[in-house]
Amino acid sequence: MKLTHLLPAVVAGALAFPAAAAADDRVPAGQVQHTVVLSQFETNMPVEGQTPYYRRSESWVARDRSRSVSTDSRTGALVSECVTNATQLRCYIAAKNTIQVLPKPPAGFGSWEGAAALIREQLDKGWFTVAGDTTYQGQPAKQLEKTAAAVGDADSHTVIAEPGTFFPLKRIVSGTNGDQTYTATEEVVSREVLDPSQVSFAMSSHPGATVVDRTQPRRAAAAKRRAAARRRAAARRRAAARG
Repeated sequence: MKLTHLLPAVVAGALAFPAAAAADDRVPAGQVQHTVVLSQFETNMPVEGQTPYYRRSESWVARDRSRSVSTDSRTGALVSECVTNATQLRCYIAAKNTIQVLPKPPAGFGSWEGAAALIREQLDKGWFTVAGDTTYQGQPAKQLEKTAAAVGDADSHTVIAEPGTFFPLKRIVSGTNGDQTYTATEEVVSREVLDPSQVSFAMSSHPGATVVDRTQPRRAAAAKRRAAARRRAAARRRAAARG
């Protein structure tokens, strides 16, 4: 797959291996995990409007809902804002001035515990190996390196992880695709636990934005299935009455 075909959100996926199994991805009850992350993607073959990109992402994640805001880390311009509850995901895309409404993905809302559990699982599978000790923001940390057994086509994948938990503090992924080369970096700038009463999960106002509701086709299909089931049940009742 050529990098020129990759959207920023897809490229960001290069920063993590696929989950091998579903870890408990729930934030502990009664807290909100507030995280600020800087990420960037650079390539020798940039695509206008897509790559390279530089992002600052701030997220507030509770057990049953979340909100995230992504900005251009160089200019401060808003890129996107997303809010999620138990049933729905709403994302404002600044470049299109649209609010996409989607069914909530089946995965959890994302937690520090879930991210750490996934790294530990990948270590257990031999996809990473502990290369040694290092530091991150002046604190002790572990350096992990991708092994030959790992999935994905990146040439290298380094994770700087918190000792003990192996929560990923920083990732550096690099690779090649024909004549194209890329390096993706993601680093946690700050983490703090907040009380839910301190946090608003409401989406900001985006005047003039067009709402694109992508839940309706699924709702319509489900309604049709329910109507068909009612017709079949009614037909069976009529047949039983005649019998």
